[in-house]
Amino acid sequence: MLEAKYRVEKIVSIMEDKKASDIKVYNVEGKTAFYDYMVMCTGSSTRNVLAILDAVKENIDMLKSVEGQKEAEWVLIDAADILVSIFTKDAREYYDLDGLYEEL
Repeated sequence: MLEAKYRVEKIVSIMEDKKASDIKVYNVEGKTAFYDYMVMCTGSSTRNVLAILDAVKENIDMLKSVEGQKEAEWVLIDAADILVSIFTKDAREYYDLDGLYEEL
């Protein structure tokens, strides 16, 4: 898990560099069968969401898939044992995944 924790820290650093806001890391080890961490942030616009996505893709290994890139309202990155969600403000409020993860 040390490797995953290091990659989470790197993802958070990338998000901060790209001016993401409301960055949250949820440790869900042992609570899901598919991943150990959920990292979420909010981009200031769809353009900012895509910039954050590009920076994460360039700097993180183990990327399995990316969903939502075309719309850029909510982009989901599967990075093996880490899921990354990059939202616009409206999408983050609408889907309220923070509420779900805070209950775990």
